[in-house]
Amino acid sequence: MVRRLLKEEAALFPGLHVREVVTGQRLGETARRCAERFHTECATEEWKAVPPLVIATDASRGFSGKLTGLGAANSSGEIASTTIQTPSIAAGEFAAVDLALQTWWCQAPTIHILTDSQVVWRRLNGSDLVGRTSRSNEEKLCIRRVDAVRARGVDLRVHWVRGHNGHVLNDCADRLAMAARRSVQFQLGAEGDKVPQRLRAELAKALKPGLELVPASRSRDYRPAMYAG
Repeated sequence: MVRRLLKEEAALFPGLHVREVVTGQRLGETARRCAERFHTECATEEWKAVPPLVIATDASRGFSGKLTGLGAANSSGEIASTTIQTPSIAAGEFAAVDLALQTWWCQAPTIHILTDSQVVWRRLNGSDLVGRTSRSNEEKLCIRRVDAVRARGVDLRVHWVRGHNGHVLNDCADRLAMAARRSVQFQLGAEGDKVPQRLRAELAKALKPGLELVPASRSRDYRPAMYAG
């Protein structure tokens, strides 16, 4: 409509050129502005409508050596696992949280992390998160990741759940971590690679609509996040 009126009344606007096609640098600038506006609208409307993502994390460390398996499972049915060398099981638990956030931090505006490590739960809910001294490099990296994710506007909350207590995501994360460690430790090869595939299928069946993944109230088996940003 505006373009047609300008063309009809061109005499009133000397020097005005109504282009039928935007080309060259103007085309790039127009595309960039459109893309920025699109992503902004998505962030303020569609992004906020995305349901919270719940992720359980766990670590598995043998009685000897530093080999540590990491596992993570989320409410969308996705899984992640790997192995690293850590100085302690606590360091492994921090590394598992870091793995989860590195993998899925941008999938939802609100993320609930479920850890069965009270050390991790207390640390990630404590005051002066970045300023306090970390006991391991894994803890330091996890702290940086958590701080960066929150700085990007994600509402990241860390809860404690009792391990080996029937929570579907915690159980899956535990088995993923153990399977990852054993696969490397015992050189299981292709046979070990089948375990995550089986666990993913089992998780998909277990994640039924309406399943409570974040308990509604504090109990002996659950401690809610103390940080809500």
